[in-house]
Amino acid sequence: ERAVNLINNRPRKCLDYQTPNEVFYKGRSDSDAIQT
Repeated sequence: ERAVNLINNRPRKCLDYQTPNEVFYKGRSDSDAIQT
């Protein structure tokens, strides 16, 4: 579980230096807003 947290919270160059978690949750909040 610690390794997963390290991977998901490390900024990525391919994500414009955002973390995978930031991109995932940002996308989820946008799609939730569309569905409601």
